[in-house]
Amino acid sequence: KIGGMKKISEGEWDRPPRLLSDGTYSGPPKGSNTKGCTALIDGKKITNGMDWPTEKQDALVKKLKENNIVVTSSSGKMCTKVGQSSCTAMHFSAIAEKNVQNKLIALQKKTGGTITVTGGSECWLHSTHGPDDPIVDLQVNDNLNKAITGSTNFTGGNKWTTVPGIGEFLAEGSGGTARNTGAHWHVVFK
Repeated sequence: KIGGMKKISEGEWDRPPRLLSDGTYSGPPKGSNTKGCTALIDGKKITNGMDWPTEKQDALVKKLKENNIVVTSSSGKMCTKVGQSSCTAMHFSAIAEKNVQNKLIALQKKTGGTITVTGGSECWLHSTHGPDDPIVDLQVNDNLNKAITGSTNFTGGNKWTTVPGIGEFLAEGSGGTARNTGAHWHVVFK
């Protein structure tokens, strides 16, 4: 088991799920130990085009910003609809949200600098991310690299590193998968 996931095919953690004919999405890869878009929001299935719950998301983003943690996407947009592209979502179930918030704040204190979240619960863009999964993607920077690996160098190569008390970090290099456009840390909070 690595990264909270059984060994799954390289790049599976970033692959988007398939949109099914009923408007729902396929589940995450077997062995990922995640729910992805098979999670429920307010008892409802996640379906393409549905409104994404933004009130709770906005509150979490505000709390993180107060702690020197920025949430953004390639377009600078937060997701408001399921199926939207070039956005980041930060709506999590209560347990996952508490875990994500607390671990991000602990990681920020460890780095002493700004942390930038570039991926969150937008399960329609990443099959191993979702509202029940305490998983985010983080932008690479020297302070973050040092807090994770002890070196300012970004390791890349899809290698896992465990940071005790925080979680497991996968160093995804730029272009490492068809969906990966930039080097980042894929993080599974524990």
